[in-house]
Amino acid sequence: MTASRSGTVTARWRSRPPCAGRPLEVLFVGTVQPRKGLGALIDAFAGIDPRQARLTLLGRLDLPRDALAPVADRAVHRPPV
Repeated sequence: MTASRSGTVTARWRSRPPCAGRPLEVLFVGTVQPRKGLGALIDAFAGIDPRQARLTLLGRLDLPRDALAPVADRAVHRPPV
């Protein structure tokens, strides 16, 4: 796994993903707003079989709740504590 200066993390597997046999868990932490690239993330998740990946959004929701509708079957939002 490598991280760039912008904070982008890239994972590379030599044989099989570490989550073989269960969905990939993706965690987004921060203010849930469009300028953070949430549109691209939601679009990407909308094209993935719900059995293959799940998304948890952790942070203040700063967009309409219906924006998460395309991924409602594979995403959950948790507000900050």
